Amino acid sequence: MPDAHCFPVEVKNLRKTFRGPDGKPFAAIDNLSVLIPEPGAIVSLIGPDGAGKTTLLRLLAGILTPEDGEIRLFGRRPDTDDPDFVAMLGFMPQRFGLYEELSVWENFRIFGALRGIRGRALEARFRDLMTLSGLRGFESREAGKLSGGMKQKLGLSCSLLAEPKILLLDEPTVGVDPLSRRELWRILRDMRDRTGMTVLVSTAYLDEAEAADRTILISSGRLIAEGDPRELARETEGRTWLARAGD
Repeated sequence: MPDAHCFPVEVKNLRKTFRGPDGKPFAAIDNLSVLIPEPGAIVSLIGPDGAGKTTLLRLLAGILTPEDGEIRLFGRRPDTDDPDFVAMLGFMPQRFGLYEELSVWENFRIFGALRGIRGRALEARFRDLMTLSGLRGFESREAGKLSGGMKQKLGLSCSLLAEPKILLLDEPTVGVDPLSRRELWRILRDMRDRTGMTVLVSTAYLDEAEAADRTILISSGRLIAEGDPRELARETEGRTWLARAGD
């Protein structure tokens, strides 16, 4: 179990470089320090394309390794092969790898097996998440025949399967209709309220950022601002445009 006395997310002086098309290295994450101090918060990660949002989430998940700096999630590091770190983490990348020729239930069973969840425990989680996500009645439908919004709900449900303490989501609502966007956020809030999990979600939509408890703004791999999203919006009033989707 994660240490309740440690911060949910603590990043210090993080740096990650890649080689560009010209062969020269560039810093996708550049001396970045970020702190999420309170468990149970929904935190939005925003920034322009190429800001480093995806790279940061992949570093936090342990998929990438930084050149410098330190990452701790509830006091645990992603680079230590710690089974407890894996157990407490949920991650939904931009392109969640659903098996499109398999049914909703078959996808769920595969991801359950990867997490060591089977039998009655898996069936109970499946029923609960199908109700929560609004996918009840679609259990036997092939994933490839679901709408875009329903696919994202299925991906999110698979990410929630092991009841993670920390959930990382990489732009889960991009290309999704406004109604499904609201439904995805409802699912996140419901699960947070029920379990107390911490959520870090990158988004391209400023109205979604304002719906979070806290916002982290990065650009060129550096921290630009962080804090209450409504306060940040007031501070930047007159310098930004906010487009809201209609009902």
